[in-house]
Amino acid sequence: MQAIILLGGKGTRLQGLYPDRPKALVPIAGRPFLQCQLEWLARHGIRDAHLAAGYKAQVVRDWASTAMQGGAITVSAEPHPLGTGGGLKYVEPFIRTDPFLILNGDSFLPNLDFQALVDNGQTPGTLITLAITRIESAGRYGTVEFDARKRVTAFREASRGDKLRGNLLRRSSLGYAGRVFAEPCDLSGEALAKTEASTAIPADSNLRRQGYGGQESKGFLAKKGETAAHTGGWINGGVYLAHQALLNHIETDKNLSLETDIFPALCAGDQLRVFPAEPPLLDMGTPDGIQAMERYLRNPATHLA
Repeated sequence: MQAIILLGGKGTRLQGLYPDRPKALVPIAGRPFLQCQLEWLARHGIRDAHLAAGYKAQVVRDWASTAMQGGAITVSAEPHPLGTGGGLKYVEPFIRTDPFLILNGDSFLPNLDFQALVDNGQTPGTLITLAITRIESAGRYGTVEFDARKRVTAFREASRGDKLRGNLLRRSSLGYAGRVFAEPCDLSGEALAKTEASTAIPADSNLRRQGYGGQESKGFLAKKGETAAHTGGWINGGVYLAHQALLNHIETDKNLSLETDIFPALCAGDQLRVFPAEPPLLDMGTPDGIQAMERYLRNPATHLA
């Protein structure tokens, strides 16, 4: 199976520290993060990867041409910023498998079972399955809500100041399968009741147990006005299993975000599901995130699953 790693972002919060390189090549525990990510994939038998580069793409090309051996690594450079959605559409000619993996280029889930993700991502009609993980304080992350069948029912985004929006999904004008969704997910009446009833961890999940901060994991529907810093929940882990039919619904040469432009429409069409994975989520998008990742990777008891 092929992995598409999205590397288009500038990494603005890290540019002052590493002005000469893209975020994916920032050193983590003595190695470029991208090398850690590719080695993580290789441990799971995934050696076919395409690097969807943008900012400082030539630096990525130069590094990939000399650093990585024993795998099929290709690189492309988007002509201008296209976002995660537009960037994925741009590399469509490079995608060789169906389904395929999509990874954000600044994070990884060391305890993710890739084979289980693939096995659980074959539900008919599902175009993309999100790996998600539990976090005690969502902070700057938005949270994902889903029902007992692991269908996504809502995204709750963290806005400025880390306050959660009262509305669960922003309005999307993205046309999907010939329709325009004003409110991407049905969050009223019976559907909302099902959403609230499903906020406890599903009975078939191996995550129903003690282990998150010493407390039983509970539902995570945040109340209106609650701050993200004090609200736990399930968050997007930045790893997706996607089917090529997804690409038919992304416009060419448009700056689009998977998270805010594409996912809401898929949610409305019942084509978006989740796969819960054990924490932690390691995210090197900020200096604090780099420090946390360093501590994790330098810990002798730590291993990449």
